[in-house]
Amino acid sequence: FPTGSCTAIMGPSGIGKSTLLRILAGQEVPYSGTTMLGSYELSTLTEMSRHMAIRYVPQEIGVLKTTVRQNLQLTAPNACDSEFFDALALAEVDINLDYDASLLSGGQQQRVA
Repeated sequence: FPTGSCTAIMGPSGIGKSTLLRILAGQEVPYSGTTMLGSYELSTLTEMSRHMAIRYVPQEIGVLKTTVRQNLQLTAPNACDSEFFDALALAEVDINLDYDASLLSGGQQQRVA
């Protein structure tokens, strides 16, 4: 990424964009390999150095660590499952109502909320 520029990380929901950004921000550790910032391995940088080089604004909006259904029931307590499925389809989220909402990608969490 060119110094002093803004770069967009784009792609479909669930492919790892937010994970990549959390790794760059030092909030997660990669499962394997190394993460480089220029010629420096990210894990060797101080927190201050990393924050000077990388600005990260997370997209998580705080769905509850409970099922998708229970999260949806907060705003529609009288809705039935078929209404939830219709809402999820409209939001382009193809997921089981019993799935843990906190494990959804950031983009999926935004659309569920």
